[in-house]
Amino acid sequence: MLQRPAPVIGTILGFPVRDPYRLACNYSETPDMETEAFTWMSKAAEQGMPRAVSKLALFYYHGYGTEQDSRRAFELASLAAEGSVAESLGLLGMMYMLGDTANSIPQNHKLAYRYSSRGALLGDGLAQRTLAKLYSEGLGCDKDSKLAVYWIKKAAPATTCSNTTPSTSSGCGSGKAPLSTKTAPWGCPGSYEPPRDASQTPY
Repeated sequence: MLQRPAPVIGTILGFPVRDPYRLACNYSETPDMETEAFTWMSKAAEQGMPRAVSKLALFYYHGYGTEQDSRRAFELASLAAEGSVAESLGLLGMMYMLGDTANSIPQNHKLAYRYSSRGALLGDGLAQRTLAKLYSEGLGCDKDSKLAVYWIKKAAPATTCSNTTPSTSSGCGSGKAPLSTKTAPWGCPGSYEPPRDASQTPY
């Protein structure tokens, strides 16, 4: 039985686009194409793709191709987490751990533990680091130094320039979100972790 081709989502240079997620990924890996990446990732998310919704949450979190919007990032990460997308579980866990009153994101250590635990088991480095922090201080769970060490060690191998710490055109591991002349610092597919801003993140 012949399989029907995927529906056409849009066109580019007159050619039909059937996989907006892949196109968005390609744009995100190309310098100065963040607006196009955001546009096509939005179209992919509209198709109900959990991974696309998760990537879009990261786009909003960092203002990549759009205005920075932590509340929208939180909402999208919550949706993607329902599909058990590891990177959204990690992002959601961190956001619940920190809280953000200005953007109506509550600080809830029990939810931070719940989402980080799920993300950590799925291999997300941010979730693993957040979980280590929660265990080390007994936030939302019983304090457990052994588990804290276990999860921070588990996260360490994933901390590379290619898939975790944000990079800019000037080099890898700057710890800052990309600014101009940039490519998205997350893999597609893959896991991306928000920068550890000393003014916001307690670890």
